Amino acid sequence: MTKKDSDSNDNDNKNELEDINDIEKKILELCFPGKTDLGEVGRDLNATRERIKQIEAKALKKLNKHRTDGEPPDDVA
Repeated sequence: MTKKDSDSNDNDNKNELEDINDIEKKILELCFPGKTDLGEVGRDLNATRERIKQIEAKALKKLNKHRTDGEPPDDVA
């Protein structure tokens, strides 16, 4: 990987993170990689475990959308 490729990847990652809000970022930071239980995150943010799970899923969906934009599905050769 060249420096240009690395810089491009850094910019892509920054753009992806700009699409998720502060709460989503905080939840992802706390939950990955398995740092904190969803229940603990919920208590810290005054939300139910289920709500934290929903927000986490929404944030991951946003990040995954960026990752797959313009790429064919994995099962297409």
